[in-house]
Amino acid sequence: MNIIDKRKKRKDWSGMFGPGILGLTFFFGILCFFSRPQNFSVKDSKKAAHYYTLAANQGYAQAQCNLGVCYDNGRGVPQDSKKAAHYYTLSANQGLEVAQCNLGVCYNNGTGVPQDSKKAAHYYTLAANQGYAKAQCNLGVCYEDGTGVPQDTSEEPR
Repeated sequence: MNIIDKRKKRKDWSGMFGPGILGLTFFFGILCFFSRPQNFSVKDSKKAAHYYTLAANQGYAQAQCNLGVCYDNGRGVPQDSKKAAHYYTLSANQGLEVAQCNLGVCYNNGTGVPQDSKKAAHYYTLAANQGYAKAQCNLGVCYEDGTGVPQDTSEEPR
């Protein structure tokens, strides 16, 4: 059953993507951001960023992370590494593993925040402990190189 069929069955969108209006706002942002390439336009990115902002301002972690990605890449908003890191931080503090990993990358590279290898490893660890593969890989590199953590190449995979 596709999303339209589900909507027809339910008669409304509420509850399908989160609580009430907040879920709807985030869903419309997703629709605009991830439209098919042949349908993609700058206007769609701006709409996505608009809806993400509405949901992010209400404290929705996934929208905060997605808005961070928009600012990171200049998609729908002017590129701004500091704002990207800000939104990643808001989302990461709520425990969203993708945002924790993205914030780790910011600290690792010094984009939008001062470069800090220990904080990078900290955020990678938080995300890795939730099973996020990209963070696990990044944390593995930290241990291999001794970046932000003591170098340790002796531990075998579990």
